Amino acid sequence: MPTCKTTLAIDGMMCGMCEAHMGTDRQKLLLETLRVLKKGGMFAIHDIMSPARYGDMQAFCDKLRAMGYERAELIDTANGKFMSRAEARTLFLTGSTLLVGVR
Repeated sequence: MPTCKTTLAIDGMMCGMCEAHMGTDRQKLLLETLRVLKKGGMFAIHDIMSPARYGDMQAFCDKLRAMGYERAELIDTANGKFMSRAEARTLFLTGSTLLVGVR
């Protein structure tokens, strides 16, 4: 997996499915993506975050908070807030989740 060791820090990021084809350790990829976020920067990353694809994402949020992130939480986007469960099934988006937070 390619990595970029830059000193650039950014204020915020949004990512949708950008990591889907870049390796199999998706939590490691998320950590590398979030590395460039500066203190106080916000992030929102969306994907089908099933345990088979991402592992235990609640534990990942706990890890981010232990690393000093002010906020890290998962939002189920297929539970009626963004689409109904029936729509999620029809669109093959069961497990659709946003990982959001602040560094």
